[in-house]
Amino acid sequence: MTLDRVESSLGAVLEDLPDSSALGLPIQRGRVLERIRGRDLDLLVASDRLWALDRVLGTIPFKGEVQARLLAYWLGACGDLCPNPLLEGPDSPVLAGTARACLVRRTEPLPFRVRVRGYLAGEAWADYQAGRKVSGLNLPEGLRPSEKFPIPLVSPEWEGQEAGEVRSGLWDELEELALALFRRGQELASEAGLILVDSSYEFGLVEGRPYVCDLHSLESSHYWWAPGYPSLFPTVDAQRDLDGEAWRHWLTRQGFDGRGQAPALPDQVRAETALAYVQAFETITGDFFESKGTGPQAEAEAIGRIVERELLGS
Repeated sequence: MTLDRVESSLGAVLEDLPDSSALGLPIQRGRVLERIRGRDLDLLVASDRLWALDRVLGTIPFKGEVQARLLAYWLGACGDLCPNPLLEGPDSPVLAGTARACLVRRTEPLPFRVRVRGYLAGEAWADYQAGRKVSGLNLPEGLRPSEKFPIPLVSPEWEGQEAGEVRSGLWDELEELALALFRRGQELASEAGLILVDSSYEFGLVEGRPYVCDLHSLESSHYWWAPGYPSLFPTVDAQRDLDGEAWRHWLTRQGFDGRGQAPALPDQVRAETALAYVQAFETITGDFFESKGTGPQAEAEAIGRIVERELLGS
């Protein structure tokens, strides 16, 4: 995909799924994913919102399609390690008319995610420098930025609420599953010339059994290009990120420090970010990305038909 192709699609984005597409069913609106709740099944719809720095920064063309197709890829690649609720992915004829949706089994959501960190980077490095705990641990002095941990660190991430208690038996199981998923993610990333630095896993329960619902996405994970790691270590913020983070570099140049209202991303930055997401998909999966989307209005109508057929059973 070329930058010209991306620039011509800047207006063809789905920021919010229309209520009309759900045909009266409730919509659970997340950071990026919209979940239409059926009785036994849910329909996940990936929007084109760019979520970062704890806020929506704008919209990116093709982002929802990239996210949905990556989710299906990773769930398939890790299906032998942990059950997942995926029934039909974006390439399924059952979901014809949209390339941003997944049909999934209904799960009981957990109020936290599981974060696995393999390297001292990003927020972990900032916390370490400030003398704060990292993943609930007091780390020893003398660690360097981008340093690999001898053993990955695992901790719960509570979303939008104070930390609570996790039943010990459940946490032990989730920790073991998250570590197995992280190891698989690192293995496959390495084959693609990447380093999976850290990732956040979403689990749900089906009859008390954990199912992984989200893993290794570009929003919830951090990837570096592997070839540059030895020469750039241990320089702060020097590692080459997979998605290029054009949006982050632009915001930094504007003087935005993550507080207050973020300036609107210009179209050039949106296009560069979209192209980076497409290239990230191709790098991770090894597949050429050719958009199968039909446009936001047509997809919203197709989603309504899928809801009527698959969730309402009519």
